[in-house]
Amino acid sequence: MVPKLALQTAQQNKEENILFIFDDVLLHHFKEKHIFDLASQPFAPVNLYNELMENTGVFENGKSFTSVFLIDTDSTSMHFLHDEKRLIQHLESISDQVVDFSSDRVSMTKGLMPVIDMKPDSTIIDYWQTPFVREVKHQLQVLINQLTASHQMHVLRKQFKMDEDPWDNYLIHDAKHFLPLLCHNSGLSIEEQAIVVAFIRQSIVDETISMYKPKGMALVQELIKFANEFKEDEDDDKEIPLLAKVKSICGEQLATDDHIANVQREIERVVKLFHLQMKVKGQLKPLKDDYFI
Repeated sequence: MVPKLALQTAQQNKEENILFIFDDVLLHHFKEKHIFDLASQPFAPVNLYNELMENTGVFENGKSFTSVFLIDTDSTSMHFLHDEKRLIQHLESISDQVVDFSSDRVSMTKGLMPVIDMKPDSTIIDYWQTPFVREVKHQLQVLINQLTASHQMHVLRKQFKMDEDPWDNYLIHDAKHFLPLLCHNSGLSIEEQAIVVAFIRQSIVDETISMYKPKGMALVQELIKFANEFKEDEDDDKEIPLLAKVKSICGEQLATDDHIANVQREIERVVKLFHLQMKVKGQLKPLKDDYFI
């Protein structure tokens, strides 16, 4: 009864934004099923999930309701596998987005983060995102998908004892350096996240991601500080720093493709200048790391 009561309480709440988190969905499902079986009553758990999703969204009165289902699929009982699979398939069919936290870790990134598998772009509702933020999100997702595909190919070659060129694993190796820039407990603004994503992509292309001596948040802080302070003309008080420009376009609902491309080129240029500054400050290794895993 607890999820149902929580839903009713949320519906009566006058707050504008409500976050509903349903933890241990499968455990609740099986316990509820057991109770209904003991009472010889029909059991239809999907009704509650459907009702939750029907109340999820952004409504005309400005109120938003976000629902998050947490599902632990590591069931050790063969008895529940069929019911578990059917329930998961139903929840996926009514969800806007699915994030799968797999227990399988990439060897070079073990301990940093779970492997995230997202639904294809076509199923992700992103109408609330501005054009620039949507483009940054797409770029990051492409990078994560490439990393996942690279890891799967590496595992396949290893299983069949096939020879592979170390260069084929460059993305897996680079992930050891760029994942800590994405996975941390520090809250970054949207514009700061956009600059970090651009830095990662450019550093992978330039093959310099492994050369930086600072790691994780230390490197992010250096990058954000540089983006916030860098100006073409130090004496021009009217010149807007890059971070402020990115913040501006992040909020533009009608940003054109040309405007987005111009800002991205400016970010790439500042990222390269940041690399030069770190070299001058002695914060770069003389050589990049070898691609061996």
